[in-house]
Amino acid sequence: MLNMFEKLRLNKKVYGKKEALEALDEEFTEFGIPSTNIKLFFNYYNKFFYDLSSNTHESFIHQSVNYVYPDGFIHPLRQELEELKAQKIDVQKQIDSVIREHAFFKNNIFLMDVAYKNNPTSVLQNGEALVYIMQSGKKRKITNYQVYVNLRNKKLPKGSELTDKDIIVFVENGTLQGIPSSWDINTIEDIALTPLKINIYPRTIEEYEEITDNTNLISPFNDDFDDEIDQSTIQGAYTRG
Repeated sequence: MLNMFEKLRLNKKVYGKKEALEALDEEFTEFGIPSTNIKLFFNYYNKFFYDLSSNTHESFIHQSVNYVYPDGFIHPLRQELEELKAQKIDVQKQIDSVIREHAFFKNNIFLMDVAYKNNPTSVLQNGEALVYIMQSGKKRKITNYQVYVNLRNKKLPKGSELTDKDIIVFVENGTLQGIPSSWDINTIEDIALTPLKINIYPRTIEEYEEITDNTNLISPFNDDFDDEIDQSTIQGAYTRG
């Protein structure tokens, strides 16, 4: 047993700043927050994919879509479909703008009911009969006698002595009614309608364009196509990591 009066020698080692930095461990690994990265995130995401709620998946999808496509996401297939639709509309307008020909009656000839063959001028002047002109394979009724005279005079050579009876083609009423009709000619300017306007009668250009624009291409996609592609595209990106 030590004598209570015996002296004990205690040694104390003092470190300077430099020696302390070299000798002491400043890292507290037990309490450190592990570093994360994108690969680790997707590893966890794939691992717990089926454990996440549908609301969580929807939140990921919507946030990602809004971030990547701030102006709205348009799937390339949908965009290609819209481009094909525009091309289809353009081609359809070109087709409907072609000048057509009737099988028997040429364009720019005048037609009248055969019942007025003997005295066409008199009944036209009195407004007792109608005369038509053929345009793009259709008959157009001329409602004003003076308009008819102006059109007739443009067709006749200067100094011609041909009469209405000579230049009008007279046909049976049943035949006349069987020829497709188009817009009436009320003024001299009406003769200048485009072939498209004549061909699409009785529809107006506005009605025609509305119908044409609403004509869908045959597509395997339903109305929810964009939403389905949006979700599958983003979810696939998460899965691939």
